[in-house]
Amino acid sequence: MSSMAATDNPAPVRLPDFPKALTSLIDESFLGAERIDSTDLIHGAYLHHFKATGGGARSKLAFRCASNLGVEYHDATCLAAAVECLHNASLIQDDLQDGSHYRRGQASVFAEFGRDVALGLTNRLITAAFSCLSRIENSSALPLLIRKTHEAVAETIAGQTRELAGTKESLSLGSRISAARQKSGPLFALSLEFPLIMAGEEKSLVSAHEAACLFGLGYQILDDLKDQKADSQNDAMGSIVLAMKAERSDPSIEQAAVQLARSYLNDAISNAGKLPRGAREPMTEMIENLLLQIDAFTA
Repeated sequence: MSSMAATDNPAPVRLPDFPKALTSLIDESFLGAERIDSTDLIHGAYLHHFKATGGGARSKLAFRCASNLGVEYHDATCLAAAVECLHNASLIQDDLQDGSHYRRGQASVFAEFGRDVALGLTNRLITAAFSCLSRIENSSALPLLIRKTHEAVAETIAGQTRELAGTKESLSLGSRISAARQKSGPLFALSLEFPLIMAGEEKSLVSAHEAACLFGLGYQILDDLKDQKADSQNDAMGSIVLAMKAERSDPSIEQAAVQLARSYLNDAISNAGKLPRGAREPMTEMIENLLLQIDAFTA
């Protein structure tokens, strides 16, 4: 059984076999009793999408925090796998809704297989996340884990819908910031919330959610700064930087955007500081790394 007792003395984190264990668990949860069949469109899309993997920042954070807080290896891996399934579902849906043809250096699922398969794979990965959670040995935590998963998915969809259904006139800078917070923060927050729930640290959930959403805003602004040219050509509705430029024509807008991102990230550090040490240190490291990237952008 996984430990429900939080500790302020992080246990060693076993990462060497984690990637392989994570991949195996996602495969098992996605397939259920089926065998992989490359002629099946959803299976083929699944294989295609995961052929090019990302950095796994969210799953690594979830695993590290869970391990630090005393959650046993199997359950920590289940939490990380659920986070990874949800994150990849959001990427596939983003590409579908934005009409993006590339993801991680290859054709997106939408471009390679079409809208219907992309939608099907999105739904299947969301249900796979619940399958990952169902494998947790400490089942007493499941009700709250499931509820938090639903809330995170619902909030993310609300942000995406708010952005896509808006117009230049209705999407003011404040509206775009609110939509970006909803899109970028909740699923990332699960990387902190899942381990805290398993460790019996529910009192820290509000601070964890706020830290993650503020981090998401800082990340989104940095991404918008990097993608200004492409966003301008595509008339990207969600760009915070373009919204700032629309409201004020000023050559110093980029610097203002950088300062706004720094402000959000500093507030994120403040909220992360309220977490138990096992979750506080990994989250603070991620925020500080993003601050370094913002400094490098302005150098």
